[in-house]
Amino acid sequence: MLTERIQKAKDEYVNNKPAISYDRARIWTESYKRTEGQSEMIRRAQAFKDVCEELTVTIFPGELIVGAVGEFRKCGILTPEFSWTWVDKEMDHFSDRVQDPYEMTDEQRQYVRQHIFPYWQGKSLEEAFLAQIPDETATVAVDTGIVDIDSKWRQSVGEITPDYEDCLLKKGFGGIIAECKDKMAQLTLSRPGALKQQDFYRAVILCSE
Repeated sequence: MLTERIQKAKDEYVNNKPAISYDRARIWTESYKRTEGQSEMIRRAQAFKDVCEELTVTIFPGELIVGAVGEFRKCGILTPEFSWTWVDKEMDHFSDRVQDPYEMTDEQRQYVRQHIFPYWQGKSLEEAFLAQIPDETATVAVDTGIVDIDSKWRQSVGEITPDYEDCLLKKGFGGIIAECKDKMAQLTLSRPGALKQQDFYRAVILCSE
């Protein structure tokens, strides 16, 4: 038997039409603009940290456990670093789609086309992937369902779970940061691969922070 609070939250979620939020994409893009020239590991970690620190905190009525990817109860986000071209083609008709319809305002579409998508042109994971496969491979592997790879380079897929039990829960984020700083202090930067190791530890610290 659901409580009145839980029933109300469930009804709001089930009955609301999903809506698009571009806040996460905006913060990620602005972060990448600031970290031009740095290693990819550092840029991704810094962007993740910036999103965690700058994303608007929305607390919906009746919530006791809070935290969301956007400002809507049922929310879709944009991840242009993975893929943006299909969004640009489809977002004018998001609300009319039979499968997975989303509300998106004209202001949102105008903003992402002017301030977000231009930056990622030629830089997304989708474009990097497609540039490396032959045309004959693309004909059977892209948008056909024959080979299930589209979701891998168009959006992050949650198939990789960090070792929370043996790593995070035992050490805590503070312990992970301390361990990374200790390992960085032991690096001999003149050795091959040491700079990449240093970037990895720095990236882990940024994400943990």
